[in-house]
Amino acid sequence: MSIYRYTLSDYHAVKEADITIDGITVLAGENGCGKSTLSRWLYYLVNGAQRFEELRIKKFYNDIESIMHRYVAVAREIRFYTPNISQSQSDEFFSKFNPHTIYTTDMSLQQIQALFEKFIRSVGNLIKDFADNTKIDNKRDRIIRYLNSSFCDDENADDNSILSADNYIERNLEWFRQKMGKLYADLERRPFVQFINYIRKEYDVKDEIPSLLHLREDDVELIEEDRVSSLFNLRRAIYVDTPMALTNDSAKNVFWNELRKFVTTAPNRDLEMSEKKLLRRITNILHGEAKMVKDDSLFGEDELRFVSNDGRVNIEVEKVATGFKTFIYLQRLLENGYLGSDSLLLIDEPEAHLHPQWIVEYARLLVFLNKELGQKIMLATHNPDMVAAIRSIAEKEQVLDKTNFYIAEPSEQPNTYCYKALGTDISEIFTSFNIALDRIQAYGTDSL
Repeated sequence: MSIYRYTLSDYHAVKEADITIDGITVLAGENGCGKSTLSRWLYYLVNGAQRFEELRIKKFYNDIESIMHRYVAVAREIRFYTPNISQSQSDEFFSKFNPHTIYTTDMSLQQIQALFEKFIRSVGNLIKDFADNTKIDNKRDRIIRYLNSSFCDDENADDNSILSADNYIERNLEWFRQKMGKLYADLERRPFVQFINYIRKEYDVKDEIPSLLHLREDDVELIEEDRVSSLFNLRRAIYVDTPMALTNDSAKNVFWNELRKFVTTAPNRDLEMSEKKLLRRITNILHGEAKMVKDDSLFGEDELRFVSNDGRVNIEVEKVATGFKTFIYLQRLLENGYLGSDSLLLIDEPEAHLHPQWIVEYARLLVFLNKELGQKIMLATHNPDMVAAIRSIAEKEQVLDKTNFYIAEPSEQPNTYCYKALGTDISEIFTSFNIALDRIQAYGTDSL
């Protein structure tokens, strides 16, 4: 399995962080020290790099769809003003060339090219009929100007020149060839500027971009000059914030929208025995499991419900205790096949809603996910029980050599923190936690 090194410096509360992700990585620190910032940008880096091709092709499709929409609008006007075009011809055109075809079918780039060429030639024929059968007036001039403004690069060109069907077709096909060439060049080169633009748009990132941001896979830099490399051994990052409902009414943010997709949909594959064993552990802890079941509405849509082993409890997941949800999302991710050696699980303070006994159970589950499946995990916490449990159970299960602890320490610059690597020695983390006991004694009695 690959080892990852993630660094972020001089960004918001993070003065300096150099994090190794080899198995289980634990970030400990007080509130506001930048743990969530580290998780979010690692999420952006991994998913942005792995989805670069998808997002670049999506932009290409959007560009093609936009042009088709514009020409459908022109064709609709031409149809109205050209009486010699029969209704059957018109209906055939609009039924055959729907711009949304790109998104309602799984079309390859070659199929898109063939569709676009047929579409442009059909619009060209409409333009020819329009030019031959309409007189010059304001309505005709408006269409001419619109077509010229869309594709005529020569400012001195004759306003009527684009009404040549051959001229129109050639201009558009050349435009498509250039777009296709740029697409293939970008897929090969993977420009960093485009990578950042896709992250901003896809994940609704409004903050400034960190200037000192790096991710290495086996000592190979992901971001090198103006290019973003591919990750070979990491397919996705999954970020789990404060446990929320995993239904359609949950919070509107990109992390939970993606998590909702993972917990409600599953690839068509059989589970391995190790995955089944881990699922049984979760079922035993919860005395039940979350399932997708048909609701009783007229449309009979699937919804995520928690069902107890004895069948007495059968309720929507959004109505169960938040501590249950903490385990439910792991159960569903595991059951749906999204956890394993090719994924990174980013978890932010899962202990916030867990009973102390369940904190230990949760820590044990994380250790077994790493041991049995090779799951990579980066966990942010400020709970001593969670830190101690992971440390102790990882040692017992012989995965301590792939477990790394970090503590956020205040830097010389106010309100910023440096992340100190502790290896497997968690004594400094407990020293920081003991500050709370000192304050209790200072504010209260000495009898504690």
